Amino acid sequence: MKINKKKKNKVSIIVPSDKPLNQISRISYKHAIQQDYPNIELIIFLNGITKNEYKEVISYLDKNNIHNHEIINYYSRKRLSPGIARSKLINISKGDFIIFLDSDDIPNKQLISKKIKLAIQKNVDIICSSAYIFSNFEQYKNGFMKKRTYVVPLIILTLFLNSFVPLSVNLIPNSGTLIRKRKSNEYIFKNYPKNKHEDFIFYMNIIHHINSIALIEEPLISYYINRKTLTGNKIISKLWHAKAISNITNTSLLKSILLTIIGISLISPLIYLLEKIRILFKKNKKEISFILSRNN
Repeated sequence: MKINKKKKNKVSIIVPSDKPLNQISRISYKHAIQQDYPNIELIIFLNGITKNEYKEVISYLDKNNIHNHEIINYYSRKRLSPGIARSKLINISKGDFIIFLDSDDIPNKQLISKKIKLAIQKNVDIICSSAYIFSNFEQYKNGFMKKRTYVVPLIILTLFLNSFVPLSVNLIPNSGTLIRKRKSNEYIFKNYPKNKHEDFIFYMNIIHHINSIALIEEPLISYYINRKTLTGNKIISKLWHAKAISNITNTSLLKSILLTIIGISLISPLIYLLEKIRILFKKNKKEISFILSRNN
């Protein structure tokens, strides 16, 4: 039986990519276009690669588009920052929800359908999920990945939202997180930040315009994290974080660096410890979903 897409909320998959086809990006692109949710537009901005590499990626997406999802693509030979690419893609997206994916993220093919189901049933604005992390293709291929969970970070976010705590450390995962568009947050989407660490700035802006956030504890996405890359470099990424804090709060870079140091030395280790304790004493081993309501 043919599904009426018009009756389903539309989801825009936002993909900024400077990756031609390789071991990881092939799986990433394939899993993105083969999401089993019926009403999807995949909007990809390929940049920093050759025209032939760009054509190969689009051909690969078309070939693997088994559900006939809409594909919208842009190309630039010049390499663009993820913020600039995401900003353009968001502004032309038509989805009721958006979801960010990078070309080295590997989403479960039910990532969107499972999150949309929870979002509609419970009227939730942001839905995160646990994830697997790998640093090379062999780890992913053989299933030797670390699990990353976000129960404690999201609880801390809701409890300390109006304090300095959420500024000092990233509490919301970017890739694979489903975000609802509303009239109340339309301005934030239209003015998506274009500077470094723009995802952190975006979430800190939008979190004050949502009523609830949910977490699906089942790992629905795998992240490739390599310390040799700029985003994987702890020193550089923390400097970006400090600059992002300065941007959000209009404070000096020195104060922002101090706040980042507090996040690195105190809050992040505390979150790690509390999450380990929670998992150790967790009685119900079944993967569950839960909702956290934000007090306005």
